[in-house]
Amino acid sequence: WTDYYDAEFAARAGDNLRSLGLHESALEAYGASLQASPRFTKSRASTVRTLYDLGRDREALQAAVDLFARYSDTVKPAERVEALLGKALALLRTADTRGAQDALTEVVKLDPANAEALNALGAVYAVTGALKEGGAQFVAAIKANQYATDAWLNLAGLALGAGKVAEAEMLYAAAAQRDPGSAEATLGLAMVQIAKGVPKDALVT
Repeated sequence: WTDYYDAEFAARAGDNLRSLGLHESALEAYGASLQASPRFTKSRASTVRTLYDLGRDREALQAAVDLFARYSDTVKPAERVEALLGKALALLRTADTRGAQDALTEVVKLDPANAEALNALGAVYAVTGALKEGGAQFVAAIKANQYATDAWLNLAGLALGAGKVAEAEMLYAAAAQRDPGSAEATLGLAMVQIAKGVPKDALVT
């Protein structure tokens, strides 16, 4: 039992709802948490990420600004990582690659093995034309978490774009093995089949 009991209870409910993909309900739970204790920064950080997951990028960015402007002195490192990552992903989706890179660099400094941040940093490099650096970040993300499917897919896309069809096929197959339900991985294998000159097989895939 702590001063933040009601806030933490609602926040944990929000975390569970978010893990089930119920992001709207999770956002309501985080709101209830902050009503109980406005300074409970865990819920503020989780709100940033949840707004991003809902596609509400402008609101996510504003929530991050509010968190760091008002509570930067009390936010815990793990909370800072979550909020910065949500902010960075929102910036990337709104094409602010410079801002996204700055935020992601800070995340990686705080949490060097954060596969999601490493993958997103690779995406920043790739979309700005620094393909070699992007590939290195995708590899780092995979080393940090071999089940980081997006990193496998991104690395495969770079290989296919460079004409390295065999390498791309291996990478897409690795992504599909780790996430059998990945439509992107299956589509990637179809793209490989097109590149190999077997369009009939690609149609089936």
